[in-house]
Parts: sequence; C-alpha cells; structure tokens
Amino acid sequence: MEGLLDFISVGCLIELSPALDQRQNLGIVSTEELDEIEAVSTRFRLFVRWFADKYCLLAGSEWINANYLFRRRLVDFAATISLYLQEHLEATRVAELPFNTINPVIFVKLVISHFSESWPELVLPFQQAMQNASRRLYYDGPEFTLLRLTDNTLKELRSLGFTESSDFSGLPLVAKEPNPGPPPPPKTPPPKRDRPSPMSTPNKSPSTSRPLKRSR
Repeated sequence: MEGLLDFISVGCLIELSPALDQRQNLGIVSTEELDEIEAVSTRFRLFVRWFADKYCLLAGSEWINANYLFRRRLVDFAATISLYLQEHLEATRVAELPFNTINPVIFVKLVISHFSESWPELVLPFQQAMQNASRRLYYDGPEFTLLRLTDNTLKELRSLGFTESSDFSGLPLVAKEPNPGPPPPPKTPPPKRDRPSPMSTPNKSPSTSRPLKRSR
C-alpha cells in the first residue's frame, strides 16, 4: 500500500510539473525535455487507467473505483502546495519575488488551466480543496483495502451488502453544498393608500367654538 501511495505522489509531481516548473512557462525548456515530460505523463495516466480496471477500493460497506484514489491525491497535492506557497509568501513578506520563483496566484491559475485540459472533472474539487487544504502531502484519508476485480467481483460485493460509491462518504471528492431549505415566503406589499387629488381641497371639520358676543 505504501509503495502505491509513493508512486502516486511521484505521479502528482509529474502532473503538476507545468505549474511547478517555471521554465516551461518561460519557454526555456528544450524540446527533448518537454517530449520526455509528456511521455512520462502519458505513461502515468495509462497506469491509472490500467489500475482502475484491475482493482477497486473497499472502505467500510462501500466499494469505490480506484480512480478515486488517484484523483483525490492529485487534488490534495495541488491544494497543499498552493497553501504552502501562499503561507511562505506571507511569512517572508518579500516585496518583489526573485526570478523563476513560483508565485502562488500564478500556480493556481496554471493548475486550473492544466486540469481544464487534462482532468476537467477535478477543477471544482481543486477549488473546493483550497478552502480547507491540508499541510501534509501524504495521504491521510479513510483506510481502505485493495481488491482485485474479476468477472464476479461486483456480484459478490453486492451479495455481501457492499454498495457502490463514487467516492468515500467520509471524504468526498466534491463537497456538497448545504441544503438551503425551503425558500422564504414572499413578502406581502403594504396596502396602497389613496392620495388626494392635487385639485381637491381638504374637508374642514366643523368649528366647535362659540361665536363671540358683541359688546354694547
């Protein structure tokens, strides 16, 4: 298990290399090196696809596609690096960053750009993960067991009471928005009062004072 998680960590660094390696953004990387980076990234994604076809994850009474583990680690890895860069910048309080220094704002933009092209389903989870990013790069999610898939695996899991899930219920990849509840009732507008016409004169109330007597 530890070997698999270590392998995934290396794969996360490969996937995030467009955002971590400023040379690529500045266009000072040789074509041969770029081809090698692209080849390694392709091999990593092929391994993820192969592994997800061969294994699933068991956690509690749930079984989950192994793709979740790779996507979960990639999102958390990027969010942790983003948090580190932001806190490091605030701690050093450098007015001007040295050349080739990774800027946290640019890093986030590059990660979102890379995810949009290669992992579009991870853009929203990454934005949500940055709101509560971990300071640890290692996996600290729920414990799970790897199970090799066969033709009868899913049928056997259902017969044993396991339910299929898209991710761990204790650590979902996409946080669900809280239920806002029923909408408030519409406000009743106050009744309109009739305004007097500007041509009309107000009615005067009759005078209750007695007329003055004339003196003789």
